[in-house]
Amino acid sequence: MAGGLQPIKSAKSAAKYHENDLAEYYAEHEQAPSRWLGKGAELLGLRMDAPISAAEYNNVLNRRAPTDQSIKLTGRAPSNVATLAYEFTLAPSKSFSIVATKDARLDGLLIEASQKTLARMERDAQITVQAGLERGKGGRKGIRYTGNLVAAIFPHKASREGDVHSHAHLHVIGLSQDPKTGKWYALQDEFLYKNQTAYKELFMAELATGLRKLGYELDGTSVQWEIRGVSKELRDLNSRASR
Repeated sequence: MAGGLQPIKSAKSAAKYHENDLAEYYAEHEQAPSRWLGKGAELLGLRMDAPISAAEYNNVLNRRAPTDQSIKLTGRAPSNVATLAYEFTLAPSKSFSIVATKDARLDGLLIEASQKTLARMERDAQITVQAGLERGKGGRKGIRYTGNLVAAIFPHKASREGDVHSHAHLHVIGLSQDPKTGKWYALQDEFLYKNQTAYKELFMAELATGLRKLGYELDGTSVQWEIRGVSKELRDLNSRASR
């Protein structure tokens, strides 16, 4: 597994990151096209079957829907309103990356495990609402579970240093739709930080299940493992970035 949850707080810096750095990095290392994921992306009308363009990505970060309509966030802004998105880097063990260079089926496993991890995040997705707002009245603030997220996935086969390194960048956009009113709210991020370790363990467990179904044997636990037969020497040889 890779680094922890990273907030994206500036639309300007995010745009620069995507257009300058990601364009080159993704073009060289993508193992599958970028895609929008999540029920929230469907609700926004984003194309789920096409690669994400830099312009489309930046529009969503800046709260603009594909129709070029502004996505108005309802209610009083939470303390995390400046966070436009949250980046998870989902990465399996080094042996997975090495075997994936010979077995293309593992590329599909990486995407599937990422999708299942996002589905679990959606079950936890929360917004803050004020009871009675639907009826034009005031009321007590409370947490509401929405069941939807807007996310982008960027899969890769190598690290920035050029090592064999299968992984996916999962960007969770900081908004969610209230299922009761259809209004959009800023995402409450406490659940993401609280559960980030559990999400990464789920990702690893889903990969392990998929590998066993393909006939691979693993050494270790369900959340920390290596594929049997890939020696430590070979793993170290392909881990220049960690040296």
